[in-house]
Amino acid sequence: MSLRYELSEPIAVYRVSYKLFLPDVKALMPRAAQKANELNVRGYMTYTQCGYAVSGELEGTQEKLEQMMSWLQQETPKGSELPQFGQYQLQLKPGYDDFFCC
Repeated sequence: MSLRYELSEPIAVYRVSYKLFLPDVKALMPRAAQKANELNVRGYMTYTQCGYAVSGELEGTQEKLEQMMSWLQQETPKGSELPQFGQYQLQLKPGYDDFFCC
């Protein structure tokens, strides 16, 4: 008797870019890194030159990216400019090992 193994479908990994406009970006960065680790989302967040915004990329499954983007929108204070998110881009392989801030 021989055993048959079926290969499961590979998990689709997507990447999306973003830009957030916030009055206090320093307070957001550690919380964003913690949330990304909870959701198993990878990528980065970095300060922009203007000093009141951050930008970066997120990478993960479409479901996890949607959860992370929703969380980032909830973190935007009322009256602030809404976050800007790019289009989903299907990746051939993951490009990041973790989520980091710089």
